[in-house]
Amino acid sequence: MLACLAFVPVDFVVDAFEEIKKKAPSK
Repeated sequence: MLACLAFVPVDFVVDAFEEIKKKAPSK
């Protein structure tokens, strides 16, 4: 149960981080 809950936010964070990197490739 904990693994599933921890996996959901992880994927979301990764996706958000990737989007930020694409928007700000200079940083």
